[in-house]
Amino acid sequence: MRRTLHLLAALVVGAVSSASAQLLLARRADTPTNPYGLLVHVSGLLDDKEWSDHLNKGYTVQLHWFVQLWHPGRLGLGGAQSPTEWDTEVQAQITLGSYIYTTKVPGQVDDRRTFSTLDSLNAWISTDVPLQFPARRLESGEWYYVVRVDVAALTPEELDNQVNGGGSIASFLSNLVARGKRQTLTHSRIYFTVPR
Repeated sequence: MRRTLHLLAALVVGAVSSASAQLLLARRADTPTNPYGLLVHVSGLLDDKEWSDHLNKGYTVQLHWFVQLWHPGRLGLGGAQSPTEWDTEVQAQITLGSYIYTTKVPGQVDDRRTFSTLDSLNAWISTDVPLQFPARRLESGEWYYVVRVDVAALTPEELDNQVNGGGSIASFLSNLVARGKRQTLTHSRIYFTVPR
């Protein structure tokens, strides 16, 4: 029965997950100030013991977000807008008994928050993130969003390699051995119509 409910939930929100409790939730914001915006979040990420164990072992749990707006155009030939991408990283400060949540958006100052409990961190991760695009006026017709988040438990070396753009062969080989859990969550297309 519980398995049936998880499958039903995945179908309802359009999430694809590899047998876990995480769901990528995305929906239109539909507010007067941003009628075609989007709200996204991952639900239940740290309820998965494997993710929280990685966090407490010193791994950084990274969520890489990818959101793209599409306009199908004529004869099915689509027009993809430039994607919006950003990272959120979660780290445990084991000696201090706290957790750090950092949002990294290219071209902006990192937004860093500290949490004293895993529950409060998990609640924050499950909070909607509003996306304020499109900044320009959209032409009339059908549009849709595609949303994907890649979740990974990164070793300190992998994280350093991302920041510094590589590393030694020995570092690369040790990363292959030490590599943590990885998962991709995708959301089905979110359609909307811009009236004439």
